[in-house]
Amino acid sequence: MAKQRKNTHAELDELRQRAGAERVKSGDLEAQLHAAKAKVEGASRGITAGYEAEDERAVDAARRELQAAEAEVADLGYRLAAAELRVERTLRRPTRSRTTTPMTSSRSASNQLAPSRPS
Repeated sequence: MAKQRKNTHAELDELRQRAGAERVKSGDLEAQLHAAKAKVEGASRGITAGYEAEDERAVDAARRELQAAEAEVADLGYRLAAAELRVERTLRRPTRSRTTTPMTSSRSASNQLAPSRPS
């Protein structure tokens, strides 16, 4: 029984580490998404400036930049959603002992898996 508890704690630690790593990836993607949105805004201002200057080349270049930035925003949005799903899936993943024996602790399984959130 003691060995099983040790294995359970090791599995829980591993799940917490995986969830933490996925959260770091998610944070990186959020930063990239923010930067990509700034590119969209910049390209949009470039289109306006091109029209203001009556410079078709500048407008065309800014449109290409806008299309690329919008595609990047969409891609990063999908990647961020996938990263968040991986975090949720990692937190819901049962350990071997939880699927074979009942919990003996007064804490629920979800509380054991839920990492503490920074304030």
